[in-house]
Amino acid sequence: MYMTPKGTPDPEYPTSSSKKGIRKDKRNLIDVWMKAGQDKESRYVWDRKQFDEINVKTTDRLLGLFEPKDMRYEVFRNNTRDPSIVEMTEMAIQILSKNPNGSFLFVEDKYLCLSEHTYTTHALCVRYR
Repeated sequence: MYMTPKGTPDPEYPTSSSKKGIRKDKRNLIDVWMKAGQDKESRYVWDRKQFDEINVKTTDRLLGLFEPKDMRYEVFRNNTRDPSIVEMTEMAIQILSKNPNGSFLFVEDKYLCLSEHTYTTHALCVRYR
């Protein structure tokens, strides 16, 4: 996991030896993010159940980390465990739209580009539907 110190178990896969934190600087960036927003209603979620429980009216900041490293192609996503990029984007827009000063949201789907380069046609078609 990119966000936690080397060896930290991932909350979704706590017994997996291959899905542990990899940061060599020993910083837990989830904790850093949570502490930076102590004056706001901040939430960290890592599965669909927690994501679905978010109240966008009372949540000011949301950090969702649904895989230890990269999200899966949409066609391979576990719908019961992980929200889609569309669902995540919609929730982000709802939370950010509460800011009267405006906001900026950048949504990146690296697998869209990768599926074009690796000729993963089925994954690419699912992205463009």
